Amino acid sequence: MLDPDYGEIEDFTETLHFLSFNDERVTKKVARNYLVSIGTKLVFNDFTKEDKQVKVQEYIERLNKFIKIDDRLKEHRLEITLGFPVV
Repeated sequence: MLDPDYGEIEDFTETLHFLSFNDERVTKKVARNYLVSIGTKLVFNDFTKEDKQVKVQEYIERLNKFIKIDDRLKEHRLEITLGFPVV
């Protein structure tokens, strides 16, 4: 969903961020996908250490842009992604 795999040539990150704007349901799904993808790239792939670092860095940069979307869910998005409430 976030990574152009399986023959896809396009990156849908910006589209997913646009769909997440003020939509809590999509925001939760995208945040979960980011976290699962980062964990998957670290643990379950046979990439070399350098490839893993590059992939995880790409996901963290995308996650950073996702967290910074300026809408009414900005703080909630941070809570969903980091797993603890923002006071």
